[in-house]
Amino acid sequence: MNADFHPVSYQILLFMGKLAYNKRMVSPESWLGRLRHPTCGRYVPLKNQHQMKILIEKEVALHHYEVRADKSQVLKLLHPEFKEVGESGVSFSLNSILELLGNEQPNGSKIHSQDYESIKLTSDVYLLLYRSANIDVNGIPTHFAKRSSIWSLTDEGWQMKYHQGTPCKPFSITR
Repeated sequence: MNADFHPVSYQILLFMGKLAYNKRMVSPESWLGRLRHPTCGRYVPLKNQHQMKILIEKEVALHHYEVRADKSQVLKLLHPEFKEVGESGVSFSLNSILELLGNEQPNGSKIHSQDYESIKLTSDVYLLLYRSANIDVNGIPTHFAKRSSIWSLTDEGWQMKYHQGTPCKPFSITR
């Protein structure tokens, strides 16, 4: 079997700045080299783990209002040719996303994400898959979705080139 597993799948949840793996809190440094592929049980190569950690951190950064409200941070994370197909089926370009984010107001809800999978498309392009839900101010999850993002390594670093959200049935939230 090739050392680069395709797809590489993990059960990882970002929570309070740390990674939770197997329902116990660990620092990002301690889980590197310890993740096993869920299908075959073999350890996942460190290079794939490192890429996935970076991409999850960048993806989750975009879930935070404070990041989305800072145009310079958004421009670092989104590719100039960025495209999105939202949960509604409406397509967006980088400019239309920047306009939407410029009008966004904080509402106290949080975006929860879990069940990340990473698929290496080329040495500098990865597909990141996960599930998400909005958690409202009362702690009620809504807007369940399966999400996919294509991340490309550019001269500016890792940038999201494509994102899609597809509504899905409610799922159990892993905290």
